Amino acid sequence: MRISKAVGRLAVTMKLMALLCALVILPFGSFVLRADAAEGKANLTVNWDQKDQELVLYRVAVRNSDGSYTLTDDFKDYGVDILNADEKQLENAAELLAAYATRDKLEPLNKLKTDGTGKYTFSDLDYGAYMVFNKATVEGNTTSAVPVFVYLEKDMEVQIKPLDEVTTSCKVYKIWDDNDSKDRPDSIVIQLLNEDGSVRDEQTLSGKNNWYYAWTNLPEGKYKVVEKKVPSGYSLSASRLKETWKLTNKKKTKSTQPSGSTPSGGEKNPPGNSKKIPQTGQLWWPVPILASAGFLCMIIGLLRRRKKDS
Repeated sequence: MRISKAVGRLAVTMKLMALLCALVILPFGSFVLRADAAEGKANLTVNWDQKDQELVLYRVAVRNSDGSYTLTDDFKDYGVDILNADEKQLENAAELLAAYATRDKLEPLNKLKTDGTGKYTFSDLDYGAYMVFNKATVEGNTTSAVPVFVYLEKDMEVQIKPLDEVTTSCKVYKIWDDNDSKDRPDSIVIQLLNEDGSVRDEQTLSGKNNWYYAWTNLPEGKYKVVEKKVPSGYSLSASRLKETWKLTNKKKTKSTQPSGSTPSGGEKNPPGNSKKIPQTGQLWWPVPILASAGFLCMIIGLLRRRKKDS
């Protein structure tokens, strides 16, 4: 009878230990599932009520399985910061990237011709960061659109808005955010781009002209200002108020996680951030060891009790 009771107690103990081991393993299993789930496909629907216009779609960054982002080969060398940008900064970044893509005649991932129905869908896109806009032509017979930037991690719908700002002058300021780094170049070259991306003029900014230049008496147009080549080790961001541009070079950081909200229906803190399991500093490796030690102690205790009862 006593042996039967001991065996029963041992069976119950083993069941409890199996349950404990399962609880220990589950958190790691769920983390793997979350990482795998970070990869998928989604649709991007664009609202644009213009007819006979060309919408172009560019993939700016790929989403990694851990939720981080990596710029694509087409856009990695422009130095435009999209990973540490808030919503407004992302809008400005999209304008810069669209200007570079048009200037350098980058091939879009996809494009379509509008028919006036108002809704157009780019289907089965891999998760990632995308930019969509209406491509202007040399003939100037298109309606320019404000570029839209999205972190696509689910089906999304965005609205394309026309770019109506026409000007006859442009001003540009160069700002350095680098704590007077010794790596700062003595000068940089900026370009004034026409609506179709062609270069209208180039100017050199330096301390001699206080990192400032102004174009005046231009033909009416929708101009953009970009840096010809961003210095190594720096990222580029921009802001614009009507005809005045401010181009800022900042020492690069190594962040690969989008930090801000995304415009046009995007989510704050894309799921790549929210799906991560918080790291609280708790160490998991001692758990199996402690569990095994506890199990061994319980067996020894049962054996001693069995010996005593006999």
